[in-house]
Amino acid sequence: MSYCGKQDMQRLFDEMKTMKIKKDDLAEAIHCYKNGYYKSCALILFGLIDAKLIRKQSKGSGKRRKTGATAMKIIKEKVEQETNINKTLFYLLDFLTLTSCIYTLFADGNDFTDEPVTINRNFVNHGMSTKRVRKRDCVQLFLVLYNLVSCLDY
Repeated sequence: MSYCGKQDMQRLFDEMKTMKIKKDDLAEAIHCYKNGYYKSCALILFGLIDAKLIRKQSKGSGKRRKTGATAMKIIKEKVEQETNINKTLFYLLDFLTLTSCIYTLFADGNDFTDEPVTINRNFVNHGMSTKRVRKRDCVQLFLVLYNLVSCLDY
């Protein structure tokens, strides 16, 4: 959090406004964050992250596109198959870190019996979380969204 002060977050928001992110939803998430509505902010950010993961998959073959961690797994497999490791080592390292973050955020909750320490999309979005959504959780989600868009648009 020491690297994510008010000015740092404003720079992040300004940068994100130039990215391929649904502008209205991003503006609303930023507004919620700045006004202390962290659960609302988190819900919007989880939606934006999920939308990016869904849209990155190809339509067709009669199958529904996957969401969350399952979508990230499909995208990860595709990137690993198509990437020249020698040419893009740092991209892959960033991508693997991002993959791990998304797996954590979208982890299965075992029928909502084992709430993870880290904010979890399934618990928050389905109203099953017993924890308060914190400012720190929203900072993490903004950073994941930023890095996801950066990696997928690379």
